[in-house]
Amino acid sequence: MSADFTGRWMYWNAMATPGATDTEIADFNRHYNLTHVPEVVAGNEGFLAGLRFELLRSADSLPVGPRWLAIYLMADQSSADAYITRDRGPAANRPAYTPGPPVWQTGRRRVWRMIWRRIGSAGSATSPLRLVRMIGLDRLAGTTAGIDADSAAVSRLGLFELYHDFSEQADAPRYCLIIEPGVDEDTDRWLGSTVRWDYLYQCVPG
Repeated sequence: MSADFTGRWMYWNAMATPGATDTEIADFNRHYNLTHVPEVVAGNEGFLAGLRFELLRSADSLPVGPRWLAIYLMADQSSADAYITRDRGPAANRPAYTPGPPVWQTGRRRVWRMIWRRIGSAGSATSPLRLVRMIGLDRLAGTTAGIDADSAAVSRLGLFELYHDFSEQADAPRYCLIIEPGVDEDTDRWLGSTVRWDYLYQCVPG
């Protein structure tokens, strides 16, 4: 992967745009990339950067993933806890965001929001991040031994544990394995229990 996935803490926001036209999707992406992501990063203490992804495919026999996924890198646990506290508190204490085009105001639907904590990583790469596979797991079949959670190296494989689920999904996985397709790591050792997700996402250009 890229250095963007070496962060220990991440906030994920998944959305859908059912029925939107190509023109509306262009408006949606323009507002999301140029206005909303910068406002989220600037308006929330400890948010470092934002990345956006679009779903390419979901594994057969598993639920279809949300079309749009935004991942925000967070500085540390205190940043995550502060965001959770603001979300639970009065709306007046939260940042105000630009309303955006009509598709942003009425044509989008939030699917879920979650905060994840990285507990392992492996591999290194220097090429830009373009594709990621996300596998949601109930539990780990193997062990995290040999995966250095504090490594400063650029990750191609990241293992994350769910820290907070804002939508309180009954079927949210406890772990998520994020892999850059094509790596040689033996990932099957992580897949010995029920797989809840298996999504392939491509990066949305900024």
